[in-house]
Amino acid sequence: MVEVIDLFESTKKVLAEYTAENDKLEEREEYLKNELASLQEQHTAILIDTQNTEEIGERIYLAKQAKETVTESEVLMSMLEAVAEEKKDLKVKYVPILKKATQTDRELLGDYSATEIVKKHRQTMLTQIADIGTQMQNQYYAIAPDVLEILGDSEVKEVFHSRDLRFEREEYRPSFVWFTTSVVSKQDVFSAASGFLPEDLKKLKKDVG
Repeated sequence: MVEVIDLFESTKKVLAEYTAENDKLEEREEYLKNELASLQEQHTAILIDTQNTEEIGERIYLAKQAKETVTESEVLMSMLEAVAEEKKDLKVKYVPILKKATQTDRELLGDYSATEIVKKHRQTMLTQIADIGTQMQNQYYAIAPDVLEILGDSEVKEVFHSRDLRFEREEYRPSFVWFTTSVVSKQDVFSAASGFLPEDLKKLKKDVG
């Protein structure tokens, strides 16, 4: 199994820097949300207290408190909007940095060429087949004259059917049975490059495993 080196070293560094900055904004946002929720609870409690009292002085005091909580809530919501804007600006800031990092990392892809793998194994495969075929053909030609002398005799042909006297070189070569027009199609390579094996190879791999 070929081990692929870390293809995203530069990208991961940039992501770590982005995450560190974004985490600070997330913490601030969470704090503001909690404060806003607390104020909203206070505001609700004040409204309930206002409904439950008839004393004018108390109602005036509660009305002031309610107004203060509304004002503070508006401030907090404004701050939350500012944080959201900062988070957006942070992403915009990191887009060109991230793109540069991914471009740097992509230079490592040249070390992994499916084309070179296919060329190498194609050469190995065809060389091995040619070697076997050459040996088989050489053995055929070494014996063929003697065999054909007997099988080709006119008197022998009178006794046997022609199919029984066949001794052709085409029969003496590595057998090859394949049901598609190519051993490996471009689509097979593209699929494998994405991590997917053809169905017939999946079954073969499962049976072997």
